[in-house]
Amino acid sequence: MRRWTWLIPLFLALIVHAPALRGDFVWDDAIVTTRQVFAFKTFGDVLFPPEHIPQWGQNYYRPVIVATYLLDQHLFGPNAKVGPHLTNLFLHVVVTLFVWLFALQSLRNLPHRRW
Repeated sequence: MRRWTWLIPLFLALIVHAPALRGDFVWDDAIVTTRQVFAFKTFGDVLFPPEHIPQWGQNYYRPVIVATYLLDQHLFGPNAKVGPHLTNLFLHVVVTLFVWLFALQSLRNLPHRRW
């Protein structure tokens, strides 16, 4: 098997999830991007959310998601539509790479492990 075969699952992940770039926000994304993200001023706020955030539940703790919203807002601006979807597409491709590497490592002693 050729050394470039690891690109196949990455390419497939890119093709399968590329239509999401034309998508719109769903569920609470619009609430988070228009009302809640502005309450987070520092990285410490991501880990320990400030009080009085609109529509923020007391048991609602999602620091990684909030950090990606802040990163998207910093990179693409507060009203970006494609940028956050591009970030998710990138994360999908990266996770696909790690799953591929995990599978290769887990199946390394089996015949036909690359397939």
